[in-house]
Amino acid sequence: MAKNLYDLELHEQTNIFSDKQRAVDCLRVPGGWVYITYTYDPEINEQPVSSVFVPYNGEFKDKKRTVKWSDPSIH
Repeated sequence: MAKNLYDLELHEQTNIFSDKQRAVDCLRVPGGWVYITYTYDPEINEQPVSSVFVPYNGEFKDKKRTVKWSDPSIH
C-alpha cells in the first residue's frame, strides 16, 4: 500500500491487495471508505464483484500503521 488510508484525498483510490485471482482497492469517500473487490477472468479482464462502505473510525489514525494483506486466507 502506497499511502496510509487516512492520508487519501477525497475520491482517491489505492490498491491494498492483489494476486493472480483477485484485488482489493480502497476508495476515499465522504464519511469513510469504499472497499472494492475485483476478480480476474482472462476472457473479460478485471471485473468488480463487490463493494462495501466502511465508516470513518479514527481508532488507528494516530498509529499510522500500514496494513499488509499478505495472507490470502484472510480474504
